This record gives sequence, structure tokens and C-alpha cells, in this order.
Amino acid sequence: MVADLFQCPPLSRCERDRLMEKAHIACKLTVRNACAFAALYPLDSELQNDRTGRRATIHKGVDIDGDVPEAAMCARTQVRASLEAVADFFNLDTPAKCDAYSRVTGHLVQNTQSLYTLVARGDGLHYIGVNWMVAKTPIGLKARDFCYLEVHDEFTFIDRATQRVRRGWVRCMHSIALASCPSLEKSHGYVRSRFVRTARPGELKYYNVLCGVTRRPGFTPVLAQDFVLRRHVSQILNLEDHFITQRLKTLLETPTASFPNKDAIEYCSVCYLKFAWLSPKRQCRGCGDVLCTRCCTKWDVPLSETVISMTVCQRCTRDRHARDSSLPASPVHSRFRLDEEDEVDPRGPNDSDAAPSPLGLHHMTFKGEEDDLALAAVSPFEWTSPQLVHL
Repeated sequence: MVADLFQCPPLSRCERDRLMEKAHIACKLTVRNACAFAALYPLDSELQNDRTGRRATIHKGVDIDGDVPEAAMCARTQVRASLEAVADFFNLDTPAKCDAYSRVTGHLVQNTQSLYTLVARGDGLHYIGVNWMVAKTPIGLKARDFCYLEVHDEFTFIDRATQRVRRGWVRCMHSIALASCPSLEKSHGYVRSRFVRTARPGELKYYNVLCGVTRRPGFTPVLAQDFVLRRHVSQILNLEDHFITQRLKTLLETPTASFPNKDAIEYCSVCYLKFAWLSPKRQCRGCGDVLCTRCCTKWDVPLSETVISMTVCQRCTRDRHARDSSLPASPVHSRFRLDEEDEVDPRGPNDSDAAPSPLGLHHMTFKGEEDDLALAAVSPFEWTSPQLVHL
């Protein structure tokens, strides 16, 4: 482990402004990259999480906004979580959250150091800093280290399909060069690498773009780079798995006294299939519904000192709910209850009073197939009215 290896002098006003402007541009281009990638490049593969049933698609191409073409991949899926919950997941302020981050993303972080904080983390949605990180590689290559700008910010956009204003959140990690953070290859064997990575969860859509993560021209085999790119973006389905596991922990506190006696139930509460003689019956630990084996899932939930196995229905894995004790233990009621549409509001309880973005809130609108994304943003250094910027 390397602790406080870099001694960084204070930034001048000019240097700080330059880094803030880089963060501002990288944030905008990252969102456009994520939104446009699937339309520009062919489908590479599809994934499915066996526990959640959620699917993801992976597209392979090149960084559409880079000065030099870099190999890139983009994975996209849906996540049932609020923007605030996802932003908090990427706020690695405790060892437990760092462990969860490595487990969920597959990013095997060995050590990190904060070099500069440009915008302190306030409400959790906004942050800009310069950080250093060293990470293991999964295929026997030397460990890679990175010096990068990390930006957390929110934005709004108009969904072209529904014409509704929606919120989004972006996490952008963009490599930069700093004289005070030189390469450690000779002293520690860390290969300095460059990458651009974003996670943009928002209103059930989640994009993960990774560009040139192990780029070292002339040294990194193309197959090795493709392997690392695909491995990292493939972790996209683990995020919802993580949130579901956290929700299921709270269901362990649900009292079972109001649960129906499963021996008295004749039909599966989900598919309404009549139980045959000696057919196995399962009971959801979250809501008490009695289910057939096809309509429930066994979920391993880690606690502080052990791992327990829970039987849960599909609805309990999707959202937090409990059985209404005033309702009869009827499979008919359960069937109609499960037919309802689940709507997830990504807005927090105090969104109307939320502090504005340090970068200025980004506003995006779809204008056409040839120019499907435009951003209007206020520069952090120019307090004038926002102008439409076509990217």
C-alpha cells in the first residue's frame, strides 16, 4: 500500500480554472457518448443476471469524442433505484463502501489518494476532485495506476419518446496529466494508464462507458484490452443486485405473525397454479405470499457475521413492500396486486430545495437523428445566461 505518496502544491487560480473547465467539458461529452454509443456501433453481446433476471446489452466501438480514437465499450440496462441512492453508492467514504464498490464493479482497487478537491461533496450529487488510484488487472498484467478528474453531477433532459423532463446523474472519471503526480512504473511497477468512464443511472436507465482503460500503445495486446473493457462493462448488472440485497435485509424485520399458513393455501399467489398433492410450497419472507418453485427466488443475503438464504417473490426483489394485515390471505388478491405497474420516482423528498449544481445544471434536449443531444450549461466562471451548446 502506498500512503500519501504525492505531495501536491496548492493550485493557482489559473490551474484551478483550467481543471474546472476540463471537468465541465468531460461531463457533457461523457453523457453524449453514453447516449449516442448504441446508435453508432453494433451490438457486441447481451448479458442476463440470473438472480434479478435483468438484461444488459454491450456495444463495441471507439470513443466518439476523443482526440485520438480509443477502443471503447458501452453497456446499458435498467436499475430500480433513486439517483440519490446510486450517487451515495459511488461516494466511497468508508471501507465498507469501498469493498462493496470493488465487489459490484469488479474494479480491483488497491489504493487511492485524493490530490485536490475542487468542489467538496455537499448533498452527495455534486463533487469535483483530482484523484490517484492503483488497480489490479484480472489477466496477469502489471497493476495500472491512474491520475484523473472525477466529476459527479446531475442534469435534466427532455425524453424524445415521451416529451417529459427527466433527471439524470453522471459520474465521469477522465484521465489528466499532473507534474505533481508522475508515473510510478520505475519505482513501484505501476503502469500509468488513461481512461474515461461513466456511470449514468437515472429513471431506470443505466449506461456504463469505458474507453481505453489499459491503453499503452505498442505494449498492450488488443485482445487483452478488449477483455478488460468487456469485463468491466459487464459488471453493470451487479449494481441492481447490490441494491436488491440491501433492500432484502430490511425485510428480515417484517413480522411473520400476519403471514398466512401456507398449508391452507391452494394456489400460487403469482401464477395462480393450483398446488398438486405433495407439491412444494414456498413462502416469501418479505410479504408472506405462498408461491410455487417457479415464482420465487432463493437469495443469499450477507449479514455481519453470516450469510442467510431468503425465499422471496419477484415483487419483493423489485421494491420494498409488506403485506397489508387488513387484507385476506387470498391468491386472487395477490395476483391482481402483482399486475399493477411499478413506477419509480427518481426524485428525492427534498428535490425542490436541492442545491444547484456547482457546474450549473445541465439541460439536454433531443433535436433530431443527426443531432440527438444538445446541452445548455452555465460555465462555473461565467455568470451569464446559459447558451445552447451543440456537441
